[in-house]
Amino acid sequence: MVKIKKEYYGFGEYSKPLKETKAYSNFPNPIRFLCRKISQLFHYIIKSRVPPHMGNLDKEIRVRQPEDVSQTSVGEWTKDNSILVTKSAAETIDWKLELIKSANHSIEISGTYAGGEVFRNALKAIKERITSKPDLKVNILIVPDLLEKKDKKLIKKLHEDYPNNFHCLQSHFQFNRKGYRVENHVKLVLIDEKYYVIGGTNYQDNLSQETKANAKPHSAVDKLMGAGSVDMDIVGKGVALASVMRREFFKLQAILEIKDKKTKTINNYYQPIPSENATSVKKFEDNSDVKHQVKIKAIVGCPENSINDCTDEYVRLVNKIGKSAGGAITLAHMYFHPPQAIQIAIRENITKIQFTVITTGVQPGAPVGALMHGVANSAMASWMKRKNLETKAYFSNKGGNIYHKKVGIFRPGDEDKEPYLIMGSYNLGGKSRNDYEMCVVIKDQDITDITLDILKKDIKHSVELTSEQAEDYQSLSKQALGKLQNNLYPIFLG
Repeated sequence: MVKIKKEYYGFGEYSKPLKETKAYSNFPNPIRFLCRKISQLFHYIIKSRVPPHMGNLDKEIRVRQPEDVSQTSVGEWTKDNSILVTKSAAETIDWKLELIKSANHSIEISGTYAGGEVFRNALKAIKERITSKPDLKVNILIVPDLLEKKDKKLIKKLHEDYPNNFHCLQSHFQFNRKGYRVENHVKLVLIDEKYYVIGGTNYQDNLSQETKANAKPHSAVDKLMGAGSVDMDIVGKGVALASVMRREFFKLQAILEIKDKKTKTINNYYQPIPSENATSVKKFEDNSDVKHQVKIKAIVGCPENSINDCTDEYVRLVNKIGKSAGGAITLAHMYFHPPQAIQIAIRENITKIQFTVITTGVQPGAPVGALMHGVANSAMASWMKRKNLETKAYFSNKGGNIYHKKVGIFRPGDEDKEPYLIMGSYNLGGKSRNDYEMCVVIKDQDITDITLDILKKDIKHSVELTSEQAEDYQSLSKQALGKLQNNLYPIFLG
């Protein structure tokens, strides 16, 4: 069994790799070697190596809190949360806009890919809010690859008009010394250190709304990424958790500034906001779908940390459910070729757990991006099906839409024990082990049931993997193609 640590680490905190397991080591094989050499040649040509940042960022930028305040940290459970689960990316965007329009003191956005009308609407709302709240501080972290001219113009204008209020860091992807792409993949919105939105939805048109099935692509981006996105997120209120995520946001911003050579020193923009001064969002407070007193913790993963807490959490929960007779796990993920530590945990528990997998495959009409990792997804799901015929695997079949969810549900066989839910930016693929990621872990029956009902609707728009197809995917050619996709995709694409 893979042994995992008990501590959790924030962005930039260093940890030592475990000696008890090989799960985190890079096992050599010809395909991985070839892919790495290709990527090293690629980033040597464009000269975009990432200089390793040394030092414990957490100690350097941690804000000193008043002595009578207990500071919650990553990996620590919080109980004062009110939670709403969104049913689509479009609903998430609506909630983000609602929260932005209500902000009094601070707005933090990590949007990953941003661009298009949905992002401009957010920027316009921010401008209006700064006008009415002159003390409002806004910090945004985005990957600029998909920004449009109108977006860049509006960002520049906001910087010029509100230099003391508005700060947008455009952090380009880079390559680390192992040849893998590294970028900020966190999808997070924070308002007044009280309200938050976290999950898989980006701030970009293609990745923030669902389009009609088989809609014709209008651009190269549509063909690659899909004209729409099937996604979901968590909208919540909870001061303790929001404070944890906000401190991590500013640590991430400090890291990205250094890596993008915007500064040589670690800047600390974090200032605590007294809860009595925070806003109140009436639409959220009056919503009957909101569940209260929900138990949640936040975890992060990043390339500076030698062990990825998001990976560890999946391993921990797979092993935990494996010890419970009759346990079940549902994994709804864009990628389904997990890091080796998770694969080991699945392998050791494959006959003990009822697994259900929802992912992207190689269905007709799927976006090109889905086809570039669909075989790897299918090969992993097929292996699980062959090892346990009770395994259910489904490939999303909403043509023209990318299945973009990153959700795990872990239900113990003992009905008296509460299930767990993981949701955030972390993918079950090779790339997330190198990116900056953030997830929440929720221990609550109602929230898990709501999420599971949403995933059951995804299954209705999916194609089930048959036993015959599972056998077909064990062919040498498809196994080789799956491994090639698994190793190349983290290098060249997000």
